Amino acid sequence: MKYSIILPVRNGGHYIKKCVASILSQTRQDYNLIVLENCSTDGTAEWLRNINNPKISVIEAPRSLSIEENWQRITGIKKNKFITLIGHDDLLDHHYLEVMDTLIAQHPTATLYQAHFRFIDSEGKFIRPSKPMQ
Repeated sequence: MKYSIILPVRNGGHYIKKCVASILSQTRQDYNLIVLENCSTDGTAEWLRNINNPKISVIEAPRSLSIEENWQRITGIKKNKFITLIGHDDLLDHHYLEVMDTLIAQHPTATLYQAHFRFIDSEGKFIRPSKPMQ
């Protein structure tokens, strides 16, 4: 696998279902999804435990952590060569990893890659594009 998509979450509510669906719909398949579950109390942890997909691993926190502590766990987990961090209220376009792969091929010595993105509302409706960048 080339990519790890890392999703720190606490109380992701109904957003996490759309987020995970957008990740699992990637056109490239050389990725895994690592969820850093942080003692959710809204059913998020239970929903994650019931997903039966070999691409997904859920690492539950031993106790309730601050957001910084939960994100810090990223440094201690096994991950692939390239990582993407995503929030539970964000969505990936189906071709996101293809875009990343193209950027990596075009700029192999870079250490950080950023794709263009769109701002969406709580229902996933388009608000506006990001400002242009090279």
